[in-house]
Amino acid sequence: MNNVITDVNPDSGLSILEGILTAAGFKDDPDCWERINISRGGEKLFSFRIRPLDEQEVADLRRQCTRFLPNPNGAGYPRIEGEVNLVRLRSMKIYAATVPDDRALIWDSAEAQQRLGVMRGEDMIDCVLMAGEKDAVIERIDALSGYGARVFDTLKN
Repeated sequence: MNNVITDVNPDSGLSILEGILTAAGFKDDPDCWERINISRGGEKLFSFRIRPLDEQEVADLRRQCTRFLPNPNGAGYPRIEGEVNLVRLRSMKIYAATVPDDRALIWDSAEAQQRLGVMRGEDMIDCVLMAGEKDAVIERIDALSGYGARVFDTLKN
């Protein structure tokens, strides 16, 4: 039995190739972005847009925030993953997921960095966002990135 899928959705008119290419553009697709508003005391302070992250981006961020230790078996063995700096990882995840135009205006603002005494965009996030705000933004990034998404339906025969 040969099950060949010729259309993603017969009603949409998309071919498999068109569907794959559309799906692959998720990071640059404004329809996949979400605006985050930072408000306190009922006053909107600023907003920025976030985009989905792919799995490799998340893995790279985790690696950058992990301290690696020598392998006890010796120099010829791979290093062992040690402690992960979760505070830095969360800030870097927000930084990476911020749409580039907004990242340049907000997190990479030289004037704001200078006034807050920081040198990197991810450090700005720690200065500007409260812990609970960071948590809420991370939840939205994860949702946009497909974590918890139902991507297939189980067929019963």
